[in-house]
Amino acid sequence: MNLNKDRKFTSSRRVRVSDCDEQGIARIDAIARYLQDIGFDDTNDIGVGDGGLWVARKVEIVFPQTANWPQRNDLVRLETFCGGVGSVCAQRMVNIFSAQEEIKASTIWVHIDENGRPKKVPSWLGKAYPEAKKIKPPRLSKGSLDPKDRDKIEFFIRQSDFDVNGHVNNAVSFIALYEIGQKFEAKRPMKVEVEYKAPISSTDNIELFAELNDHGFEAQLISDNNIACSMKWICSLELEGTG
Repeated sequence: MNLNKDRKFTSSRRVRVSDCDEQGIARIDAIARYLQDIGFDDTNDIGVGDGGLWVARKVEIVFPQTANWPQRNDLVRLETFCGGVGSVCAQRMVNIFSAQEEIKASTIWVHIDENGRPKKVPSWLGKAYPEAKKIKPPRLSKGSLDPKDRDKIEFFIRQSDFDVNGHVNNAVSFIALYEIGQKFEAKRPMKVEVEYKAPISSTDNIELFAELNDHGFEAQLISDNNIACSMKWICSLELEGTG
């Protein structure tokens, strides 16, 4: 194992055409994929491959409060480390540096067995990150299925959205967020939050609902009448804090 007391794994990548919107600026779903990719690169560098079966429960990404998002052909630097370890969960922190600006991300992952039940985190995690703080499993919001006063937005899951485990890729929720942002002509977010509540299969009936609020909008991906994913697009952290 490649271990040290304050382990941080770093890498760099080029922002490609397929990562960008019409203005040549990296989309939020591309940034979500960066988080996934460097996570594997880290565990692979430790020497454990995927490191077991993990499912994301909560993702928070905080963006620069300027217009300096990563753009086409920028070389961005990524840095990741473990922010905390619990009995069945772990927190991965990722920082993305570009043009003197920084995107900060946190993802809570739950370790699961082959049947999808929470399982004790593997021993390699504590050895690789001995300084990680202790955390508890995330408490997810209850959400609401009431579509009253919400916009229903056409959204489809494609076969290419499924990963090697037969699950819808985590980045799909960020694609949904991007689509809603375009529909609402929303300002670029200062923060996005995503909570994963239930898996989505290829046979599920998918619906996407969104509702504007004072600091952006909230949205839900509904899978066969169950909330699969709850999302927030926050344009003003000041207003969010005064709620």
